[in-house]
Amino acid sequence: MKKLKVFIIMSLMMIFLVKPRTVLAKSLGSFQPKMINENSNYRIYQKLTRKGPAGSMGPARTFKYGNFQANAVRKVGKSKYYYVWIDGHKAGWLNQRAFLRDKIDVAKNVSLVKNSHYSFPTRDAINFATDSTGTVIDPDKVKASQDEVLSNNAGKHKIKFSYGKARAHIVVEVRSNAHEGVAKANKTGQAGKAASSWFKHYKTSGNWGKGASYAPETKPHVLKSNLLDYRHISINLLL
Repeated sequence: MKKLKVFIIMSLMMIFLVKPRTVLAKSLGSFQPKMINENSNYRIYQKLTRKGPAGSMGPARTFKYGNFQANAVRKVGKSKYYYVWIDGHKAGWLNQRAFLRDKIDVAKNVSLVKNSHYSFPTRDAINFATDSTGTVIDPDKVKASQDEVLSNNAGKHKIKFSYGKARAHIVVEVRSNAHEGVAKANKTGQAGKAASSWFKHYKTSGNWGKGASYAPETKPHVLKSNLLDYRHISINLLL
């Protein structure tokens, strides 16, 4: 009897020590859009244990064109892991280092035609911006050294962006030719040919109304005017 008790106790100890136990995660208030770092080698895992991730499902960069979102986070050791969804489907746990963190990505070139009636909003040059966790943020939260560039002021304008530790800059060029793209409208107007429409036909359709079969129209109605050719097929539905 004593040997049996010792065996049971030892078996329980082995299960406790050997079998990795899953860990609880903190649910996020809402789904966080994440930007993946396509150059990282981090993998997606099925579950997290107290010893680390388990059940590799493949490298995250395989889905670099997917839409990543996270709805839970858990710290294991010194690393943070987020439970991610890809294109609306459950994927698994991914190390935070797999995301692009503290990043502001901007357009390479911004060149404007000289125009006294237009101002360029500088934040429109931002492709995306992320915080320290790799979460995509609203571009309006990014600080800009200049909110807009007046396109009547020819020359190059350097704009600096910052958010947390993230930094970026662009050069907005306003070209000097004020007549660029301006053309004179010198074509003489021409009258189009007269045409009659089929509008009355809607009210007199033989397939609709009292005693009708409610069958759909099968012949197209055509309206031609000059070089334009409009075709319409009316389909009646019985709801």
